[in-house]
Amino acid sequence: MQTDISQKLQKRSFLKEVKKDFKLNKGLYLLIVPVVIFYLVFHYKPMYGAIIVFKDFQPANGIWGSDWVGLQNFKDFFQSYYFWRVLKNTIVISLSTLVFGFPAPIIILA
Repeated sequence: MQTDISQKLQKRSFLKEVKKDFKLNKGLYLLIVPVVIFYLVFHYKPMYGAIIVFKDFQPANGIWGSDWVGLQNFKDFFQSYYFWRVLKNTIVISLSTLVFGFPAPIIILA
């Protein structure tokens, strides 16, 4: 019984401290708002579309109207004839970008 009361008092005091801190630092919290909005719009909202990989997507049905297929799309891709070619091209393009794209600005500006 005593612990329930002390927990409630601690919770109230914590909320009091948060409110007090917000009042004291209102300007700093306002500076955070644009950053939070940016991350919500450009980092978390696009994750909604990533659900397409687990569906048999039909544009006419939309994302939520399409049937779930689970990991079947991944199995089909990894077992496809072109998988190794696509993987090789991806690695070659990435390494080329690193080799030629990274040192170029350093060499030009040096």
